[in-house]
Amino acid sequence: NGQSYSAAGTYTATLTNAAGCDSLITLNLTVESVQITQEPLSTLAIVEGDTGSLFVAAIGATSFNWQILSGSTWMNLSNGSTYLGVTTSTLSITAALSLNGSQYRVIVIGAAGCSDTSLTSILTVTPALNREVRIDPLTACIGDTVEVPVRVIDFVGVSAVSLVIDYDNTVLSYLSYSPVQLQTGNLIVNNFIPSSQIRIGWVDSSVVNIQNGELLRLRFVVNGSSALTFDTQTSGNCELADSLGQVITGVSFVSGGVTAGGVTMSDTVEVCLGSTLNYGGQSFGTQGTYTVILPSTTGGCDTLVSLLVVVNQPSVTTITQTICAPNSYTFDGQTLTTSGTYMDTLTNAAGCDSIITLNLTVNQPSASTISQTICAPNSYSFNGQSYNASGTYTATLTNAAGCDSIVTLNLTVNQPSALTISQTICAPNSYSFNGQSYNTTGT
Repeated sequence: NGQSYSAAGTYTATLTNAAGCDSLITLNLTVESVQITQEPLSTLAIVEGDTGSLFVAAIGATSFNWQILSGSTWMNLSNGSTYLGVTTSTLSITAALSLNGSQYRVIVIGAAGCSDTSLTSILTVTPALNREVRIDPLTACIGDTVEVPVRVIDFVGVSAVSLVIDYDNTVLSYLSYSPVQLQTGNLIVNNFIPSSQIRIGWVDSSVVNIQNGELLRLRFVVNGSSALTFDTQTSGNCELADSLGQVITGVSFVSGGVTAGGVTMSDTVEVCLGSTLNYGGQSFGTQGTYTVILPSTTGGCDTLVSLLVVVNQPSVTTITQTICAPNSYTFDGQTLTTSGTYMDTLTNAAGCDSIITLNLTVNQPSASTISQTICAPNSYSFNGQSYNASGTYTATLTNAAGCDSIVTLNLTVNQPSALTISQTICAPNSYSFNGQSYNTTGT
């Protein structure tokens, strides 16, 4: 309505419409402000292969667009292996040497399309150091004393070292250490036998720069082969630090070991419980795995034997046997007819004693007689048979002990008898016979 407004607010104007009446017009004005409040770093320094980031803070921004200067043209970035967050407030850059000197900027955009552009950031990429701490593999004869060097590559700008080396203290016996290029500062080397670890700590107020060389040497007596492994799994155990105490990243820890020369072999021997055997000049009678050194007869390295001693047990067997007299039982070449406990010692499949115990029970047969009297024409059932004549009969059964039970039946069969009574009575009298009263002539 002929006015200019730069502040957000609600404004009204009264005009005349086509009908000649008032036309009330209301203006709701929103003023968008997009402004960068924190510029990205003017210079970002990253080591080759590492990741760095540029950050911008702005008010009123709803989107971000990071760009790189290509020649004289600013090009939008895309997310990928090199860049992440190209449309956010933080741009992550994984540095390659080819990006050294690249220029970046970000355009912040508001909801209404208003924008603000950041100052330019320059990326500096320095070549990566291939820092390495390593233990070279060694070969030695059993019984030798060896010095194992701990070597470094690109040991540059280092003021502190923490190393933990795991080893098998049953085959390597730690003796001592000697510093080589760690002559200054404070060096501490401790051997922890229960955990089979050597812990190395060194710190100096000034930095040490070693391109390629030895830090120190560890001295062992070799009784067998063992790895010497850097403990990189436990946080803080294997680290290098700079003069500010910051952990140096990208360090490789290469483990090594000592291999015992000569013949390495395994053997298994068996011994009975309570006995011992001689192997390589040593006596063994307890089950387990042992390391035995057999001296060389040719002047070379000795032979290392992993000896498994197996202790075989005697066997114990109990036999329980029952027989019926007059039978017999054969045991240990003897014929036995009497109840009792008998023992014999043989040799089992493992070559040890086999103690056999026989519990022998001799049961006796039994005999019984049954005397039975019946009246003819009845019969008597005995052992599944029916008998109606007097006589002696036998049957062989099994008694409770499982032996013969001889049963004899003496059977008597009695015959029935007849008697005639003649009796005369006078009527009206009666005659009592077999519990009945009779008063009539008859039989």
